[in-house]
Amino acid sequence: MKIIVVGCGSIGSRHLKNLKKLKVRELVAVDMKSRRLKDLKKEVQGLTVYNNLDEAISLEKHIDAGFVCTPTSLHIPVAIKLAKAKINLFIEKPLSHNLKDIDKLEEIVKTNKLITMMGMNYRFHPGLQLVKKIIDNKKIGEILSARVFGGYYLPYWHPNTDYKKEYAARKELGGGVILTSLSHTVDYLRWIFGDINLVYAWKGNIGDLKINVEDAAILILKTKMNKPILVYSDFLQKNNQHDLEIIGEKGTVKFNFLSDCVDVYFDKDKNWQKLKYKFKINDMYIHEAKFFLSNVKKNQNIEMNITGGVKMLNILIQSKNKLI
Repeated sequence: MKIIVVGCGSIGSRHLKNLKKLKVRELVAVDMKSRRLKDLKKEVQGLTVYNNLDEAISLEKHIDAGFVCTPTSLHIPVAIKLAKAKINLFIEKPLSHNLKDIDKLEEIVKTNKLITMMGMNYRFHPGLQLVKKIIDNKKIGEILSARVFGGYYLPYWHPNTDYKKEYAARKELGGGVILTSLSHTVDYLRWIFGDINLVYAWKGNIGDLKINVEDAAILILKTKMNKPILVYSDFLQKNNQHDLEIIGEKGTVKFNFLSDCVDVYFDKDKNWQKLKYKFKINDMYIHEAKFFLSNVKKNQNIEMNITGGVKMLNILIQSKNKLI
């Protein structure tokens, strides 16, 4: 296979290294920063690099798939260029920062019969997969409510980079807590509970980061069974946190994304059980890429495709603009 990765920052570089581990024979990288490409060539043997996407598409023939890893605001323009060249698409979350040209991209994808997938690595987290299995098998009965509480300190995110230059900190690049962090949350909540709707949204700039996007947000969502989900996230917590709690008629599930177990309370036994699992962060990304490549080879559509990305994006944009 031949894979092109567009945007070689933190996530793009990770995908390139993982694709090499998965023995992808031909890898092409596109990024405007020559120094970044030079460093990657040293790390990824046999990598072909370009500073210009149009040039890469023109010169590189028979590209099987493209990974769109640019800042959020550039996802759609890059994806459209790749789709026009009949290149299957893996697009990092979220799909975009607005709905402009998404219909155009969907039409090209449909016309060219392309395989598409949103980059949602949390669906490949063994702990979250265990949570979903518990819910699907009704181990704690019908769901009554859920709560997500999380956050991290943006300057600690990529410690060797000026956080104010990160896309997450810049409005023009599609940053902010809602698009950056809660895109993951909204996706895995849709995965676990099915379609969800926004009931209420609040966003604010309450810290001292001096950025032009929200650094904290609260969402109240509801499931199709009209059960509430409370979500809080920020860029301000010095101690990285991400906790999910689901309350059911017969028990409760508690899951910390940074732990190695899922805690389950069963009312019939009146006690908690710890369900252990093994976890390395990069494993999520390896399994995610492997799943996408497998479906490209089979020419098989994926549930977490652009259509799912649009549904998630609509909730995020409503939250961002408070259209409720």
